[in-house]
Amino acid sequence: MKRLFRISPCPVCGKPVSPLSRFYVRDSWICRECADLAGCLFGGNFVSTADRLALMQIEEVAGLIQKEKAEHAAIVRAFSADWTNLFVVTGVLSASDRRGKKQIVGIVLKGEFSPGSEARVLNLNVESPYGIKNAESYRPDPGKGLIRGFLRHRSVREGECACLTVAEADVCVGDILGG
Repeated sequence: MKRLFRISPCPVCGKPVSPLSRFYVRDSWICRECADLAGCLFGGNFVSTADRLALMQIEEVAGLIQKEKAEHAAIVRAFSADWTNLFVVTGVLSASDRRGKKQIVGIVLKGEFSPGSEARVLNLNVESPYGIKNAESYRPDPGKGLIRGFLRHRSVREGECACLTVAEADVCVGDILGG
């Protein structure tokens, strides 16, 4: 019973892993932040993050996160001189019953995004900006409706996995938004 409630370091990032906010991978437990980042990188799929992580080993999760962090650092170096806010799209949620809006999932690389702000797709050199209707922290697993309700209509900041609602736009996985 002592092992069940023991706090141990996350093998990916080294932060303490609480028994109440941890995710199981094939050979260990990881913290909520690493699980959210990995889930955000999986995109908005129907398979839950917990199920995907249970099939992976620590080395796979750590490699995935380190590879993405290196790519994100390169994006920030390339665009940071001209843009104060950067967001990389990792998934597009289904557009059913969104009334002309699209929800995009990704990671805020620099700055912050909030409802009412504007963003452009930088890698396509699109001139017309997209208005952000809503910004919320992204938790990839379902069943967080109550928590998501409290997190809506606020800014999402650097390092957070986020879900942005924009007007129906041609935004795809891998696009970079800047504001």
